[in-house]
Amino acid sequence: MKVLHLVVMFVVMMLAVLGSAIPQESNQDSRSQASRRYASPSRFENIRGDTNKLYKYFEIANPSIKK
Repeated sequence: MKVLHLVVMFVVMMLAVLGSAIPQESNQDSRSQASRRYASPSRFENIRGDTNKLYKYFEIANPSIKK
C-alpha cells in the first residue's frame, strides 16, 4: 500500500512539473506582442553591421582565417 502511495505521488508531481513547463496561451500571445513591439528592423541591421566589421577585422588581423 505504501509503494502504491509513493507511485501515485510521483505521477502527480510529474504532471505538475509538465503542466508548468507547457506555456499557456495568454502568456504566448503577450510574448509575441512584446517581440513585435520592441524588435525594430534597424536594431537587427545594426547588429549585422557590427558582425561584418568584426569579420573584416579578423580577416585583416589574421589572414589564415578564410570565409
